Amino acid sequence: MRTEKDRLNNNKTEQDKLQDAVERYFAHVEQNTSTSVQNFDEEKVYGQIQQQISHAKRRNSNSLQWLSLAASILIVLGLGLWLTTDKQTLKSDFKESSIKETPILPGSNTAILTLADGSKISLDTMQTGTITTADSIQITKDETGQISYRHAVESNIGKPITHSLETPKGGQYALVLPDGTKVWLNADSKIRYLSEFIGPTREVELEGEAYFEVTHNAKQPFIVKTPQQHIQVLGTSFNVYAYPQETEQTTLVEGSVNIKSDTQEVPLAPGQQANISTTQQLKKIRVDPSLFTAWKNGDFSFHNTHLKDVMNQISRWYNIDIVYDKESSNLRLNGIVSRSKHLDTVLEVLEMTGKVKFQLETNKKNKERRIRIISI
Repeated sequence: MRTEKDRLNNNKTEQDKLQDAVERYFAHVEQNTSTSVQNFDEEKVYGQIQQQISHAKRRNSNSLQWLSLAASILIVLGLGLWLTTDKQTLKSDFKESSIKETPILPGSNTAILTLADGSKISLDTMQTGTITTADSIQITKDETGQISYRHAVESNIGKPITHSLETPKGGQYALVLPDGTKVWLNADSKIRYLSEFIGPTREVELEGEAYFEVTHNAKQPFIVKTPQQHIQVLGTSFNVYAYPQETEQTTLVEGSVNIKSDTQEVPLAPGQQANISTTQQLKKIRVDPSLFTAWKNGDFSFHNTHLKDVMNQISRWYNIDIVYDKESSNLRLNGIVSRSKHLDTVLEVLEMTGKVKFQLETNKKNKERRIRIISI
């Protein structure tokens, strides 16, 4: 038995039904959108929809076609409003909070070792001592957390296997390569190397930042490959900075190295640095190496350092996002502070320059935190 409501609905024209649907839609939008989109001009949009419906009806009387058109308009409109609301909501989810009450701890010795068969070993949870991998490699972790390599048995393999060591944001690690070369890997970095150096060269691949103390072997040069550089050494100490989308730097501490890019080649002496931009421009300058190796010794050290470069280092070590209200291409900072300090201490030191201020913001939904540069 049909109700009076059913009878009235059946007597409505298709346009009446569409108008009801549109009005219900806007009622829903008004009840569910944030105040940031309440200024949305509903009457204007509604009028535009009606005009397009009338135009479609004049061209074709098939009600299904123009109802489909109207439905498409509403879907697009709804998607636009949802995206606007979603962006505004995400932005408003971050609220100012006290960095003293919610301290952000520094990074630690943590890394993942990936073996040739793809299996992974979490080195920060690995016990001190020696393990033997499935590919007959003995890996030893000492009391300081450093790992070193040697074969469990004498090897005559023709093609050494490849391992990789990767640190996350908020992590660092040290290892000794099969030839005795020492490597310190900074946060958010990855190094790939062979389990045995048996060819004419000793080659490793690096993404991120690492400090090398290379074991001398005149008959087997040591080579570091990065996306932009080819660094060849015999026995020396140097730092390589090779993060994506940033200028690559090789800073020589002791010995000598030869730097090659796709288009140029330059030798470095101690106290010199090679810079290679993302456009492959190679430039050699004189620097104080201690500024670029301070991280290995547990410090941040900034001297006339661009704000963005400073914050990139902080973001990686404390595993926190950085947002800017505005940017200044000329702002440079000076300061030195231990990397073992909580983040608030580091930011206080930078604020003492009188050039910049910071604010901690926390997402009220997922507890994600970020640092906003609020004054430049």
